[in-house]
Amino acid sequence: MRGTRLSDLVSIAVIAAALGLASSAAALGLAGHAGASGAGEPSPELLVEPAWVAAALGTPGLVVIEIGRDLYDFEAGHVPDAAYVDKAWITREVDGVPGMLASDETMTVVLEAAGVNDTSTVVIYDESSSLWASRLFWAMERFGFDDVHVMNGGWGQWVRLGLPVETHRPHTGDGHVTLVPDESRLAAKAWMVEHLEDPGVVMLDVRTDEEYSGARSMSEAAGRIPGAVHVEWLRALVGDGTGLFQPVEALREIYESAGITPDREVVAYCQVGARATHTYLALRLAGYERVRVYDGSWAEWGNDPALPVEADGPSRRVIPR
Repeated sequence: MRGTRLSDLVSIAVIAAALGLASSAAALGLAGHAGASGAGEPSPELLVEPAWVAAALGTPGLVVIEIGRDLYDFEAGHVPDAAYVDKAWITREVDGVPGMLASDETMTVVLEAAGVNDTSTVVIYDESSSLWASRLFWAMERFGFDDVHVMNGGWGQWVRLGLPVETHRPHTGDGHVTLVPDESRLAAKAWMVEHLEDPGVVMLDVRTDEEYSGARSMSEAAGRIPGAVHVEWLRALVGDGTGLFQPVEALREIYESAGITPDREVVAYCQVGARATHTYLALRLAGYERVRVYDGSWAEWGNDPALPVEADGPSRRVIPR
């Protein structure tokens, strides 16, 4: 535990609503987002609505971070008091593999500059789909933070709701964090190879149909990790261009219908790990506790000639197992 949790801030917002500081609890976006979730239960608390964030602004311990847009767009308008994180700051190239998670030292600098402390409640947003917000969300869970949340619909939803906008250079915080790596959130290549035939593990490919089948590839090999199940990352969104997540019940139906049940450990991968972290968040919202991201993803696997590849048609490389 790292300090004040979202549920405590929700209580503050509820009190404010009761005192007439907000029109109603519904206006705060609290419905379905308050309270802690037990193991294996849906966890919508991880996802907060823009109206709730607007009502909670200024609450001690709350840090709002924008990621994904460029600095020029951020300065033209953003959530009041939000810190800015460039998506390039949280990734790096490792042994020729792009998009890998930044080092512990870099993540410490980035989070502290954003004003994050060990006791902070952090809300992350991006332009709309939460693709990059989920990447930072996963990174923070990977480093032991358990009071991190994503704003549903991002900046686009904030603007559509007519919520307050601030225009100036980003705030530079004076935070202090202690990173505590959680190895259960990350899958390295060696772990993937070791669990390739483990019936208790689901390898979840979240790329497009063409990438999964092998019809298209951005790596040397075309295809997928043998035995991988396919659910494209975009299915977690409602599909109307708003970038909003599907309801929890719909998320569970999507994954369970593909044979991905909460009793199994799930490892999501894509090309460079960004889409995989979006699915990581969607699974966490649906109550899946044992979820990892294969950080190297297909950029690593598909370019390693020693690893097996499966495809629907002829692949550029199929190695016998």
